[in-house]
Amino acid sequence: MAKLTVEVLMAFKSLLTIVTNPKLCEDSLNWAVEIARANDAHLDVLCLGVDRTQTGYYYAGANAMITQETMERAAQLAEDAEDWVTKKLTGEAINWAAEKVVAQMVGLSRIV
Repeated sequence: MAKLTVEVLMAFKSLLTIVTNPKLCEDSLNWAVEIARANDAHLDVLCLGVDRTQTGYYYAGANAMITQETMERAAQLAEDAEDWVTKKLTGEAINWAAEKVVAQMVGLSRIV
């Protein structure tokens, strides 16, 4: 009986990385670009603005005002991250897309 050998190669074809703060995420984005390039893969970048407040710690009347302010701040962080990613990836020899998202801490797992 002949021995049958099957070689299975799995290449990443879609990669995801998350950017919250460009100063902290540059290395991970660089690695994601290299992996995408090496595997001819598509790179998706989630530009995430995180609202880190815990509104349960504020007095009752302040919740809506604080939530609005902190969500606006998180939206600006997401916008800044997307701008940075776009500048960094424009001209790279890979297929990529960037999407900005805002989330509160309690909803991070659903977003990601």
